[in-house]
Amino acid sequence: MDFDDLLLHPLALFREHPERLAYWQDRFQHVLVDEFQDTNAAQYLLVKQLAQRHGNLCVVGDDDQAIYGWRGADVRHMLSFQNDFPGTKLVRLEQNYRSTQIILDAANGIIAGNTARLGKTLFTEKKGGEPVILLSSADERDEAEWLANEFARRAAEDDFAYEGMAILYRTNAQSRPLEEAFRFRGIPYRLIGAISFYERREVKDLLAYLRLIANPADDEAFLRVVNIPRRGIGDASLAVLVRTAAGWQKPLLEAAGRAGAVTELRPNVREALSGVASLLDRLREAVGRADPATALETILAITGYEQYLAEEAAEGLERIENVRELVAGAAAWAEVQDADAAEGTGSPVERYLTQAALVTPADDDRDEPGVTLLTAHMAKGLEWPIVALAGLEDGLFPLGRSTEQPGGVEEERRLCYVGLTRAREKLYLSWARTRYRNGRLELAEPSRFLDALPPHVVEERSTTPSWRPLRGSSGAMPPRPSRPRGAAARRLVPELGFPEEVSQDAPRYVTGERVRHRKFGGGTVRAVSGEGRDLRVSIDFDDPDIGTKQLLVGLGRRRGMSVSREEVLRIAQLAELDVQEEALPDLVAQMSRIIDYVAQLSAVPANGSVKPVVPGPDAIRFRTDEVTPSQLAFGPEEFAPDFKEGFFVVPKLGQFE
Repeated sequence: MDFDDLLLHPLALFREHPERLAYWQDRFQHVLVDEFQDTNAAQYLLVKQLAQRHGNLCVVGDDDQAIYGWRGADVRHMLSFQNDFPGTKLVRLEQNYRSTQIILDAANGIIAGNTARLGKTLFTEKKGGEPVILLSSADERDEAEWLANEFARRAAEDDFAYEGMAILYRTNAQSRPLEEAFRFRGIPYRLIGAISFYERREVKDLLAYLRLIANPADDEAFLRVVNIPRRGIGDASLAVLVRTAAGWQKPLLEAAGRAGAVTELRPNVREALSGVASLLDRLREAVGRADPATALETILAITGYEQYLAEEAAEGLERIENVRELVAGAAAWAEVQDADAAEGTGSPVERYLTQAALVTPADDDRDEPGVTLLTAHMAKGLEWPIVALAGLEDGLFPLGRSTEQPGGVEEERRLCYVGLTRAREKLYLSWARTRYRNGRLELAEPSRFLDALPPHVVEERSTTPSWRPLRGSSGAMPPRPSRPRGAAARRLVPELGFPEEVSQDAPRYVTGERVRHRKFGGGTVRAVSGEGRDLRVSIDFDDPDIGTKQLLVGLGRRRGMSVSREEVLRIAQLAELDVQEEALPDLVAQMSRIIDYVAQLSAVPANGSVKPVVPGPDAIRFRTDEVTPSQLAFGPEEFAPDFKEGFFVVPKLGQFE
């Protein structure tokens, strides 16, 4: 008998034997239920039957913290309680003894967006407090690095212990960049409710495949993947192979390739082992000296590993998210590698495996007190002096699939509310403008929940210039631009081009722009001087040991595409936009990121030669003599004629799939 039976069998008993129900109704003259917002249908019916005769029922709960709908809990039980039990007295407990008023004002503002709630407004005697920091970052690495640096600063300057800090996120897959940033800086941390990213089963499986490709003599890696996905090779058969390989003094993979000669094995096992050896040969040939992200994608495609995980239902879907995060991390790793410095140090896969080994936690420090990393669901009931809620982007928090479920977005908003109210003294909210998801780089929009933050509680920070300010001059969040349709969308794009420049491939930098150096890491451009081959940039690097350096751009290779200040001014003129001088650096940087993003999706060649006209954040035009039409000519069907006329439109870049 399991937990479900403990609920269902009494209900069946009471239905078939009313006298037993009457006995228990008399036995319990008063019924008290805690955490009532989390009751499922069976629990609610049981409580209702027990209290039906005398009506002495008291329930305690917080409908704003109903976050377990995915496992059967139904907040409607609490919302309809007064109808089910006429004469109920409702007592609102609104005084909070944990958080500052600033934090409570932020939480009150966000949860007020829900319509299905009893309604309450939290207050505290702890008036004031530090402002809520709203961080806009370039990507998930930048977000993780900023949070790690900020937590280190608070620990050093304000004497906060690391164990008094926590970072909450929506999915376990988001822990990877945070773990890497914390390990790089030597900041202790611990994961709650999950194991370290690089210790997860699916991650270790794929890394074992990589290890075996890089080193066919890695017997430990062979034993891990020989039967993944399942191939019908049992422990007894592997024991025979191990003895045979030892006798031959050969690695296990080589012995598997010669399994036909091992008469102790059944024919089907011999065939399966030979198949594993052939598979690894195919993988090694396909991967070659490819970057690790490409190698991982090749492994997934040839082995069918994602399909294998999908058979595990809900748990498998979470594991697939981790797999895609691993690919994203490998792609991010490749972006900052110096190809010249790496010559003679092994293949890209070998260097990546070395890095992965460095960020894998050692067995002796797993219980060391430090910053707590956990999902928002796991944080319910806990509290810390300092809390950061990371990854607040539409599609991630709230999850994209929540919009397809009745009440899904409201439950996501309640989960956000739970996260905010875990903080006692200081709260950080962060989102990234680009993030690797599902194996590709995607532009992101700030979470819709951030729209409801009261202006007086927020202090905005940014590690990257923005396309548009998150808030208008009035302090309110600006309305989300609607997607243009039909002729209205076509009118957004003037049919004018740009004059040719002396060098379209020349790198461009603007003061305040976030950049990443292969050797020195992330930093902010502080000054730009010179031009052409004499162009120099002064960069304030995040690592205090590196500090500020002046670099000659001609000696480096800056990846990606960009637009110039003059191009932005002309775009503004064509679109009849009034652009302030101080806003130009922000516009140049954000538009460059948009163009570079489209280039990464193969819509345009990533060589800086395409001249876009971008009259606003909702549309992009390319001249047909500079871009090859492809399957990535985005947009509704009504935009097709425009492409024939000389351009195509990309509506709301942050929204398309």
